[in-house]
Amino acid sequence: MTNEPNEGTPRRSSTIRKWAVRVGVALLVFEVFYVVAANYLIRTGLLLELINKKPEKTNISWESVKTYLPGFATVTGFELRSQTKKDQIYLRVAEADARISLIKLALKTIHIRGVDARDVDFRYRERLDRPAKPGHEDEPRKEPVNVEYWPEIPGYSNPPDPKPEDLYPLKRKKNPWTIKITGADVSGPVRVALGDARIDGDGRVGGGVTVKPRETITIHRGKLNLKSATVKFGSEVLTRDLAIDADLRFAPFPAKGAKIADVLGGISGDLAVAGQLGERATVRYVITPGISVFGAGTVDTKLKIKRGVLRSGSEYSLLSDAFHVTVMGLDASGSATVTGATEKEGGEHVTNAKIAFGDFQFVDPEDGSVDISGTGLEVNAVWKGLSIGHTVPASGVDLVIPPAAINDVSAFNGLIPEQTALRLESGTGRLEAKLEITERVAAGTLDLVAEEIVMESQDTPLSGDLEVHANLTDGDLLAKNFDFSGTTIRLDKIVGRELSERKQEKLDAWFCEVELEKGEITFGKPIAVDGGVKIVMHDTRPIMAMLKKLGAGPKWLSMAPNIKNVDGTLGLDVRDDYVAFDDLAMTGDGFEALGWMHVGNQETDGRLFVKFKAVMAGVSLDQSKAKIHLSKPRKWFEEQPKGPVPGPAPKAPPENQAVIYVDVPSR
Repeated sequence: MTNEPNEGTPRRSSTIRKWAVRVGVALLVFEVFYVVAANYLIRTGLLLELINKKPEKTNISWESVKTYLPGFATVTGFELRSQTKKDQIYLRVAEADARISLIKLALKTIHIRGVDARDVDFRYRERLDRPAKPGHEDEPRKEPVNVEYWPEIPGYSNPPDPKPEDLYPLKRKKNPWTIKITGADVSGPVRVALGDARIDGDGRVGGGVTVKPRETITIHRGKLNLKSATVKFGSEVLTRDLAIDADLRFAPFPAKGAKIADVLGGISGDLAVAGQLGERATVRYVITPGISVFGAGTVDTKLKIKRGVLRSGSEYSLLSDAFHVTVMGLDASGSATVTGATEKEGGEHVTNAKIAFGDFQFVDPEDGSVDISGTGLEVNAVWKGLSIGHTVPASGVDLVIPPAAINDVSAFNGLIPEQTALRLESGTGRLEAKLEITERVAAGTLDLVAEEIVMESQDTPLSGDLEVHANLTDGDLLAKNFDFSGTTIRLDKIVGRELSERKQEKLDAWFCEVELEKGEITFGKPIAVDGGVKIVMHDTRPIMAMLKKLGAGPKWLSMAPNIKNVDGTLGLDVRDDYVAFDDLAMTGDGFEALGWMHVGNQETDGRLFVKFKAVMAGVSLDQSKAKIHLSKPRKWFEEQPKGPVPGPAPKAPPENQAVIYVDVPSR
């Protein structure tokens, strides 16, 4: 068998060489044509004229552009400004290299690859004459704040004159262009102005973005390394020496109407933040309804995130000289350390946080009252699957208020209902409290001790000691409502400040102990109480004083000796302008009192049966007018209603006026 030369091989090789030469020549001609044409368009300004057909809306300029290969360009002094009905933007890049896909242009996609930019300045501001939302034209416009700190945008006034929407009415494009940027690398100084907010720093930003108008925005894997950044709101510095190191991925989110929480919920990756935060840089965070925190200080945080949820390995800390914890409307502030970490426990990612105060002070932010100070307040919180985008109540919270000083008990007067006729004038005390919140249900204890306080009751100056042990269960911190069963209140060593020492010694110091057996308490201004009470008191002096003030007691009762060893039960209902004693049953040495009394709107209603040894009397109070019943008073009392008698029926309303009648049955 012999091998003969293949005559077709040289011919094919020759053909390929010829076509290669032709293609090469064509490419060379095209390259020469491109270089000449592109640079001609650039140098003559014709390219800018083609781009800036509507300069009042969008205008692009540059200092120089160099392009030697199709789709490749180097730009210096690039500037872009644009405005819509709602806002105005400005972008300047000192120098940038970029590649644009010419093929993708045929598919209505602007694909810029490998952007390498240096020294970026971005500015944004709202238009002062921005139109109202459809359907809200008649509503008063919310005036913008800190306008004097909004950034300048060269070439644009604010409000714009003339209005761009008047010159070029906005038209909805049927098939809008897709914008895609990949492989971006921005380095050097970074300046961003968003309204009155300004960010200045130095670092690198890498990543990309795909924008499909009216559909989705996708931020591709983004890297951010920012050093020595300063953030300002107006003239106020929010952060100093801020460092951010991020390597994040984002899930696509809607191009229109997307909320920040939705964007954050799609983040995965690593984020580290360190630096000095000012108070305005922090956001109030609700740990659980009724307890929130915020504060400034030095932050050092390293987070590991997956789909917006913290993962094991996350750590964070904050050292603050001005940290705040708000509990049921009261604000505790002072120096504090916040530490926390996320670890995997039983297949779940559990986040623990601890807030430990040094010195702290409790105040009411509304009026500065309730002045309590101490050292060592702690808050411990636990979350399961803590999200960075959505505020999720902690599954468990422990609040510990160590023994703290009450600097002036008169600050608590706002909590005492006016109808009790009790006012605290001066004195100090101590407060200690513990609360445990599990799945938003609170339980705990509160202890208050105040010695030698000065007060006034029924216009009588008094002094003495106060001790409260509150047992709180089934609590709702947001409503400030608790079951108080088992709570005790003791008033001790009570003496009249205007009595002589001799008379005080003769009468002995008065005491009273109240046990709240069942019911609810709501911490408001004032406190509201509704429940059953067991009471023990030294003697009947307060009862006699109250009856005397109301003019309700029979004459013989005022002549009776001071009755000691008094105890009994009653139903208590205390509200803002209303105090009710129901099912009252008191006994003492030869003494008995039964009945009810309601005090409200500066009027008193009630029915009482009073007995001292063999002498008895009934007392009726109707709109503060007292009447004594001496004939068979026990029988008379038993025949009385167990509560206020309903008033007369309302007059008939005028024609064409609606009215709702409520029939209140007698008790």
